[in-house]
Amino acid sequence: MRWLDQALALETTPSPARAKALIVDGLLALLRGQTQAAAALAA
Repeated sequence: MRWLDQALALETTPSPARAKALIVDGLLALLRGQTQAAAALAA
């Protein structure tokens, strides 16, 4: 989701909230069929 990607780009400091957002972003990418994007987020 564009808004989630933008929010993640604004704050790059590791935190529990950022980790959760990255997980959600990866799951959403999988649901959209964007397996390469999901793999990049999981790395």
